[in-house]
Parts: sequence; structure tokens; C-alpha cells
Amino acid sequence: MLDPVVITRAMRTLTIPLKGIYFDQIAAGIKPEEFRLVTPFWRRRLVGQDYDLIELTRGYPKRGDTSRRLVLPWKGYRIITICHPHFGPDHVEVFAIDVARPAPAEMKIGDWIEYDLVTPRRHTRARLIANQDDLVTAGSLLADPTSGWRAATRDWGQAA
Repeated sequence: MLDPVVITRAMRTLTIPLKGIYFDQIAAGIKPEEFRLVTPFWRRRLVGQDYDLIELTRGYPKRGDTSRRLVLPWKGYRIITICHPHFGPDHVEVFAIDVARPAPAEMKIGDWIEYDLVTPRRHTRARLIANQDDLVTAGSLLADPTSGWRAATRDWGQAA
């Protein structure tokens, strides 16, 4: 069984509400990037900003509804030109935000997994994968999108 280690740290999170179809594609691992038009609004939110996490929501869920939230490590963005039906028939410049889900197979003994507790204050709970049994348990938690667990966004061993 994994032993929890609770550590509090202010984590910068970019929250993006999505249409259901795009949320479901990202949750299933089909859609590795989320596109946002290059506008002054998105430039302020992305350019020069440093986030720890990205929280994707299916619409605007209630505070405790974890089934409609995906919290992933922030892996940045790139600016590309695409033609997509959502943006009309013309080519447009977009921020392609990396939302690829980490594969559980990438986990190994010595890695950490984590999830956020949001009440009464935001805390992050982290667990060390210390042995093969922990690795199996972590794989199950990461494979279940409703569990809220994700691959750690930093080395928790340094903070303990």
C-alpha cells in the first residue's frame, strides 16, 4: 500500500474549459494538443507565464465534480498555423497547448504520483512508488481518469 506524504505548495494552474467532445478526446489520449487562437487575451495568459499544472474542464463543472476535470502537468505550448473547422475555413495562427497524458507505462520505482485536495485549501498529496506493488497500484490509479491522480509534476523527494 502506498503511504501518503502531504506537502503544501502554491501551484500555478492554467484552467481551460472545453467543449465535451474535445475534453473526451484528451481524456482518452486521442488529442495531444488543445488549440487557442493567438489573441491578446491568450498572449497574456501564455507568453512568459510559468505554470505547474493545466486543469481542463468539461464545460463549467461544480467545484467537487472531479469526473469533469483533468489535471495534467504543464508542458508548454507552441505557435502553429492550422486549418480547423472550429476556427472557420481559413488558416489561423494558434497556441497549440500540450495536453498529452503521461502514459502509466512510463512510471518506474522511485517516481511519484500526486493529486490535488481542494478543500478547505488547495493541497497536493504525493505518493512515492517504492516497490513493484506500488507500481501496479499507481498504474491503476493513473489509468482511471476519475481518480484524480497524475504523474508528479516535480520531484517530491526534494521537498520531503
